Amino acid sequence: MLRVYQRPRPDAAFEGVENVVTTPISLEEVCAINQAMDPAEFAEIFEISGHALHTDRQQTVAIDLVEAGGKEMWKPASRVLSQKAFTDAVPWILVTLWEDDFALEIRRCGGGCC
Repeated sequence: MLRVYQRPRPDAAFEGVENVVTTPISLEEVCAINQAMDPAEFAEIFEISGHALHTDRQQTVAIDLVEAGGKEMWKPASRVLSQKAFTDAVPWILVTLWEDDFALEIRRCGGGCC
């Protein structure tokens, strides 16, 4: 059964934060897509360099709608690696690259159990 949720209208009266999508991202997936993009075709872009994506880290991209000046939807056990706010209209579109703290803990322990 498809669930239908009532969410705030994305207009000038928008308040708070609403997640649009959150999805894992990896360097392998980006390389597999191998789709060229011309940044000149867009007013603004959020660019993630290949150096920011690693095979040994769990990373996630989230797109949130936020009120002007608002913050991302909090993601537990994670830290923000990079973020871009598109502020030409309200609500703002906030794109965030997250890294899970669990992955950080694994690297600190040398890849084994602590």
